[in-house]
Amino acid sequence: MPSTASTGKPAPWFLDDHEEYANKNGDDNTLASFRWSANCSEDAKHSDYTIEVTTTCTSTASTTASSSNNKDDNKQEKRTTNRITTTYYVHKSVLIFAGDRKSEYFERMFDTTLSVKENTESVSKIELAHAVAVAFPIMLDFIYFPFDMNPEKKDIEVSTSNAVPLRVLSNYFGIRGLHQLVNTFINLDLSVNTCIEYMVNAEACSDVKLISAATEACAEFFDDIESNALLSLSPERIQQVVSVASFNSMNGERFSVKIMDYMKAYPELLSKHPDAFQSILCCEKMPSIDISACVFFLLLDVDDKVYKCTSKKSRCLYDRCIASYGDKWSVHSSVEDQLKTLPIEVQNDLLCAALSSARVMTKQIVPRGSQVLMRQKTLKTCEGIRFNDAAKREISVSGAGFRAANGIYVLSGLYNEHPSYEKGAVIDGIECVISIVNLDGCWWISRLYANEQDGDDIDYYRFVVDDEVNEDIYPDLDNIVAVVVRDEYLPRPTMTYINW
Repeated sequence: MPSTASTGKPAPWFLDDHEEYANKNGDDNTLASFRWSANCSEDAKHSDYTIEVTTTCTSTASTTASSSNNKDDNKQEKRTTNRITTTYYVHKSVLIFAGDRKSEYFERMFDTTLSVKENTESVSKIELAHAVAVAFPIMLDFIYFPFDMNPEKKDIEVSTSNAVPLRVLSNYFGIRGLHQLVNTFINLDLSVNTCIEYMVNAEACSDVKLISAATEACAEFFDDIESNALLSLSPERIQQVVSVASFNSMNGERFSVKIMDYMKAYPELLSKHPDAFQSILCCEKMPSIDISACVFFLLLDVDDKVYKCTSKKSRCLYDRCIASYGDKWSVHSSVEDQLKTLPIEVQNDLLCAALSSARVMTKQIVPRGSQVLMRQKTLKTCEGIRFNDAAKREISVSGAGFRAANGIYVLSGLYNEHPSYEKGAVIDGIECVISIVNLDGCWWISRLYANEQDGDDIDYYRFVVDDEVNEDIYPDLDNIVAVVVRDEYLPRPTMTYINW
């Protein structure tokens, strides 16, 4: 091999990219070309070095084993581990004289002052993760590109799918040009659409630095990441994302839906390790809950046994669900069937939250038509939870000496385990709500106050049931007699159900 006089070191024996030579057959001039090979092809015969890349692949197969009593079949998972070795035939000169595409790893190995087994036997045996090894041929293409004189040959294309393993390989084998190329690509490509894929690939390739960068990106873009994309991440990784200082969830309700979808996808983990989602459900990360997710989270925390908020608040998750439902009671139709699966005491808490919200909305007295329309929304809440008699939704009160008591009362919720009805009124110039409720076995038309400081409840009429055998939770308007609480409220009113 020729040497360089000034340095005494071996000079490259391969031709320059633009140098021409005449082949042995006297044909037209052409350029020298080197190609790596992964099989015993013609190219492999001219190689002077071998790289053996071994990966470990684990496959899982479901098997069914019958129990001793032959009554039950137990499904078991059988894991099989396979070691796969791929042999690559390469050229030493290409690996170490490729400019910024060279491998500093092999350059050090081939140093004549070192006597290592890989150098003396001309073979390197390397263990790589499967996710990294799949990009090994692309790395070789990058190194060999200047030496493959095929005019149709194109340089490698870095993509979201191969960038991470190429980055790991460029670090491992010391290929500066590839490392710079890949890092530049990742910096430009890392976005809301790709951050999850980079996270998954970085974990598979054990790229710690890129895992950190992808985690930061996921935290920043979390609001805009699709729920299905999150399913690719482990629960531990999700917790790390929401724990990042830059975590950005501008919409807590949308966050709650994403977490609900994610938790539903991991039922086994949810049942065996419910605390895996502890920090995710904290009120600091999920201050409000979408109404479509309320029932799911209520069922998780109905016993208040597991989900303890980091703020140390009692029943924090439960209370947030109840409050969120109350705020959105008028748009709950999509969860009516789910509400029936909740314990009755939870249903009652939901009703109270909805009615409290409804009272705030109806403080301002509106025309009867609008009032009925607004109250029918509350009615739907009642139907979905407990009441289903369409013929007893509204009560007409007429003939009362206390004129404010006359009007249409709409089913509004639950009071002492019985339906309650409400209507708006103006008494002494003050807007208020008059109710029909059951107390101590009697039905009352009263003005109720939510807080004692607002005033004492005022009873106008009491209705006594004639038929003591009546077990209907609704008022039996055919068999009740009105009793005037004070003479000034005479005459007595009559009540009838309205069928629209």
